[in-house]
Amino acid sequence: MIDLLLFLSQNIGLMIVKSMLEKEVLSFQKGNIEFDANFSMIQKMFSYRDPYTVSHHHQVSDFAQKLAQALHLSSKAIDNITVAAKIHDVGKIYIPMELLSKPSKLTQPEVALIQEHPTIGYDIVKDFPFDDSIKRMVLEHHERLNGSGYPHHLQGNQIQFESKVLAVSDVVCAMLEHRPYRPAIPKEVIINELVSKQNILYDQTVVEAAVQLLETYEIHH
Repeated sequence: MIDLLLFLSQNIGLMIVKSMLEKEVLSFQKGNIEFDANFSMIQKMFSYRDPYTVSHHHQVSDFAQKLAQALHLSSKAIDNITVAAKIHDVGKIYIPMELLSKPSKLTQPEVALIQEHPTIGYDIVKDFPFDDSIKRMVLEHHERLNGSGYPHHLQGNQIQFESKVLAVSDVVCAMLEHRPYRPAIPKEVIINELVSKQNILYDQTVVEAAVQLLETYEIHH
């Protein structure tokens, strides 16, 4: 019975998010300036269920936009990265809340479930008239250069460059933020982690720009 209720609540949540996202996309197509308010309806829904994901979306969007600008990407690429960052973890609506805030180490089945969120997120956004680059970023933001990422273990140039920018932004902000199971990580440690994993997990060009940005970047609370 509990499993059935969980299944129903998860799928109802997906339908609600898709409906909210559709309204936001329609607003965007009509030139509604409120679209830039971080998909307010979706964020409001998340705020009741998982406040961390909402604040994380805000943080990653801010860092990713600044990082894309530092990389001198086109205005379209910067806009796409900023939008994708605002919704990159939307698939977590399907993940049980107790896992998202679990203070202890996750079991392997729990890790596997959480690793489904990029695929679920892509399923939510794929039918909306977003640029394909945005959809790919939602799907690819946990992929890594050496194929150790998920969900499809892509390697190198199989991952679009914008996704590599979002991946580094996501990692940086996750480490900068307090988590239920650990305090925020110092910038020096984050920089060492990025540099040691460049050309292995992360694109070197993106890492170099991120390290420069981190030196003056302040997290927003």
